[in-house]
Amino acid sequence: MIFGVFLFWDNQAIHKVTSVVSVEPTYEGQNLTYWIEHWYDQKERPNHKFEQAVRTMGTNAVPYLIQWITQTNRTNADWDRMSRSLDGFEILGPVASPAIPDLVKALGRGGNLPAWALGNIGTNAIPALTNRLLDLDSSAHPIKKLISQFFSSGNQRENLYVARNIFCALSFYGTNARPAVPALIAYLQNPAACDAGDAAGALAEAGHNQPEIVFPILFNCFSNSPGMDRFGVADALSTFGTNAVSAIPVLLFGLQDPDPQARAHIAVAIKKIAPNTPHALDPVIQNLENGEACQQTICILETLGTNGMEALPGLLKCLRFGSAADRPHAERCILKLDGFTDDIIEAISENLSHPNEFTYGVTYATLGKLAGRSQLAFAILLKQGLLGNHTEDWRVQARFPLMNISRADPTFLLQCLDDPDDQVRSGALMVFHDLERRVPQAIPKLQALAEKDPDPDVRSRAADILKLELQ
Repeated sequence: MIFGVFLFWDNQAIHKVTSVVSVEPTYEGQNLTYWIEHWYDQKERPNHKFEQAVRTMGTNAVPYLIQWITQTNRTNADWDRMSRSLDGFEILGPVASPAIPDLVKALGRGGNLPAWALGNIGTNAIPALTNRLLDLDSSAHPIKKLISQFFSSGNQRENLYVARNIFCALSFYGTNARPAVPALIAYLQNPAACDAGDAAGALAEAGHNQPEIVFPILFNCFSNSPGMDRFGVADALSTFGTNAVSAIPVLLFGLQDPDPQARAHIAVAIKKIAPNTPHALDPVIQNLENGEACQQTICILETLGTNGMEALPGLLKCLRFGSAADRPHAERCILKLDGFTDDIIEAISENLSHPNEFTYGVTYATLGKLAGRSQLAFAILLKQGLLGNHTEDWRVQARFPLMNISRADPTFLLQCLDDPDDQVRSGALMVFHDLERRVPQAIPKLQALAEKDPDPDVRSRAADILKLELQ
């Protein structure tokens, strides 16, 4: 027996030494490490030879890709190599199937990269992923679940991270993950399972063509889950659109949830499934007006696009009175509503005077996007961007969209020459000076400004530009 143990140890040692000293596969005289480090060419463009090298090496590259993508002690160079290893799995696809067992073992310990690698390998990974999920399910117990929320095998919430990685990998396959549906159902039927929300999302994707099987599971899960998991189930149901109209009574009941974030997700799900439901977005509007879970509420509201227009009053209140962190999110969401009035643009522009640099920086970007279709946004950017109190860097940021818009179509620029605000007229002349194109229809306006404008600075600028136009 002692001899057998020694022989086993000796074989393992030889295997490890062989692994360490084995020669990497090569392509055109360079090993895999070289190609991983030269995935871009000297002009910083993707190097097509990197893909050729990995394809040529095939399964011989797999052990090294596994080693690099699962390592836990990481320098900056290691992170780069991990990312390129993921590219390697994407290139190889099913050819990298021998890596599946090692990648499944790494789930929950290497961020999302092992899960993404399994997703790139393809549906060959589904049996291993579902077996790992069922292992989690069979070991789940209400008391164990409570303990695992804090500690598991020395790693905080390890089972939760493993489960999330499995759902992440399965999401790559869409309805091609249909073979995973029974395992996902079994997992969701266990009251001790963690992260029911993400599991519901995975089930909705894999079983999207099987609503008659999936809906009863999701309805039951929604009714018996706490706030965070409940809104994940609501999100999953919303992916079926109007085909999930039978879920509306269940979702309406969920609007009584005490969690404001859950109420927002449920309300948006109702709007996606039954757009004509009266007052569907009331919980969203209430969150925005009361300052409850504003960022989370805005993020889910964004997914509605123009169908979220009824929440505009709440967004405007958040835009004007919300925190510095909330206001940029409100602006971004308003952009997606795509229903602009002068009142909305003026509300957005108020944030240019906000003391937080990130907040007013986002507003510059928002006005830059609007300036091509709104004369008011164009004029505000002229006045407060080019001639405002912010630094030269921000003036440059404001100048770019104004120049590009005016070169393509100088209509707004010409209109600003007639603006009653002398700062708007002055800003318009600054853009004219750098426009690098002639605008003949501007000549009468420039002559009038040079002779009659009440502001001496405007008269002087107009005279200078008129000389350029007449050359």
